[in-house]
Amino acid sequence: MVSNQLKWGALEYEYIPKSNNWFWSVGIIAISVAFASVLLGNMLFAILVIIAATTIILYGAKKPKKVMFSFTARGLQIDSRLFPYENLRSFWIHYEPPAKK
Repeated sequence: MVSNQLKWGALEYEYIPKSNNWFWSVGIIAISVAFASVLLGNMLFAILVIIAATTIILYGAKKPKKVMFSFTARGLQIDSRLFPYENLRSFWIHYEPPAKK
């Protein structure tokens, strides 16, 4: 039996590995800015800087998951979510050949 589906997988985003120096740099800069902020009496900004740096470090360490795409008779399926054709106004695939690494 022939399936009328076109299936492929792709990563959520292009992952760029970060060195330990990157994480140390973000941490040192954040701590320096937070310390200066405390010295200037702006505790709220210091807390905001620490939260932002923590978020940046966590997302910097996160690896992308593989997302499965398929065209079916009913519509475009992305992982387990179905987008019926009648609900789509436009759709395109932007193809970029593998970049030199």
